[in-house]
Amino acid sequence: MNLMEYINNGVYETNLTRKLTLEGSTKAYKVYKIDPTLLFYNDNNDRIATWINEYNSTNQGKLSDLPLDEYNAVIEKFVYDSNPAALEKTKRSIEITDQREAGVVLLDGRIIDGNRRFTCVRMINKSILDEKRLFEAVILPYSLENNYKKIKLLELSIQHGEEQKVEYNSIDKLLGMYFDIAVNKYISIEEYSASTNEPINDIKKHLVVASFVEDYLSFIHASKKYYLARDMQIVSPLTDLADFLKRIRDVDTQMQIKEIVFASIFLNATGDFRKYIKDLSMILTSGAMTMFLNEQTRLKDTLVDELGTIAFNNINEIKSFVNNHSQLAEDIINGFDFWLNKSRKKTVLAKPIVSTVRATENIDSIDAKVIMMMDEENKQKLARQLHQLINASNKYLDIVEPKKEEVAVDIEVNSSAVVMSNPEVDEPIFNVDNSTIIRGLIVPVHIKALYNGKPYSYKLLFRNKDNEIISEIIGVDIEDDFDSQIVFNLSKSPSAKDIIYLQAIRKDNDDKKISASFSFRCDINFESDLAF
Repeated sequence: MNLMEYINNGVYETNLTRKLTLEGSTKAYKVYKIDPTLLFYNDNNDRIATWINEYNSTNQGKLSDLPLDEYNAVIEKFVYDSNPAALEKTKRSIEITDQREAGVVLLDGRIIDGNRRFTCVRMINKSILDEKRLFEAVILPYSLENNYKKIKLLELSIQHGEEQKVEYNSIDKLLGMYFDIAVNKYISIEEYSASTNEPINDIKKHLVVASFVEDYLSFIHASKKYYLARDMQIVSPLTDLADFLKRIRDVDTQMQIKEIVFASIFLNATGDFRKYIKDLSMILTSGAMTMFLNEQTRLKDTLVDELGTIAFNNINEIKSFVNNHSQLAEDIINGFDFWLNKSRKKTVLAKPIVSTVRATENIDSIDAKVIMMMDEENKQKLARQLHQLINASNKYLDIVEPKKEEVAVDIEVNSSAVVMSNPEVDEPIFNVDNSTIIRGLIVPVHIKALYNGKPYSYKLLFRNKDNEIISEIIGVDIEDDFDSQIVFNLSKSPSAKDIIYLQAIRKDNDDKKISASFSFRCDINFESDLAF
């Protein structure tokens, strides 16, 4: 169809013009009054992207295949439902003062700008019996087929670059940008920025968030169903998540955290998301990261198993699934809160270290040259203050480094040989008070463990220098402070000067993940109370 063939028969010239910038050139274009029945909505309009996606996903056949009247009726409802309040306001204005701003259409009748105004004119015409209203618009001498990029840049300039435009739904704007730049590659980031006046860095951030939307939908078995992302209102939390994950350098850890958070978002287990991200940051930097991630990954995997082959088609199906898995959501919340409380406790316990570091930094910042220039009275004041500082330091030093008594026994414990496979893991602090080898085959080990946290089971065993297990494996459960003498029967008697190793391995780890390793050498004295 060519609208110019309908001049004076459905298309009428006016004395009005509208300025448009096309391909860098701004000029005034003639405005026409057009019979609405000659026009049709643009199904490539970003404002209704998720609504088009919903129709095509939940109906047989594509929307674009419908007859023109049905096609327009379906999209009219999309435009109305996308922002009813704004549309009703525009409709009242047009009823009272007529159409104040002309739209933009292509030669074939496709509307490039003015979907809401066109919808209002259609709705008004349904409610009146007298002379029907015409739609005022510029007619551009292009068709979409051979001029998509040119038309898209104009549309972006009109929709985003001009003032007082009704704001897009964030997901529709995001997806429009994502498909035009990243998927279909119709336009570049620089061209998008020039047409919308949006900073390039902001566009790059939006594209990352859009990729997170893709990943999230795939995770919940709703791939490409962007309307569900709209209904679930996930753009804001995924934006915060994308910003947070930029701080994580390890790619595998990034992916692990992302899927854990996806599971929590899906099951409504995050509460206020900004606070959730802040608390998550505290957990991950508290020294409990590995244990927290392992536990939350197990719960995430449970969700993945429960999803199975389910394919969600609407928000009600998702709500039903979430309601039926409230216990899993509660487990996620309880696990998160447990590690958050542990992290807060660690933060409190770390305050003495932080204070000491700051005090040391303050002392180091003193300029000796300034001291030399001080008078005698101020030097004496400084000396008294330094002595007070030394006395205070010694008081706390006596607490953290108590004097140790030497114990004469047959083996040495070499604390320098301690190996921690996961140093950030929150685990018990073991202490060996006394050990000895009796007749070469029996080793009584007096072990204390300071701990007040989540219970864990450990395997204790001895290995020789060739990494062979040379003792029975003894299991211990540690939940609270632990104090016990454990007797190990060795299967091989070590020779003089041999080194053997007492190892602690958490039962939920494989044998390669050693929580602690403690070396013993025969016939050499050692000091007691060496922690590992």
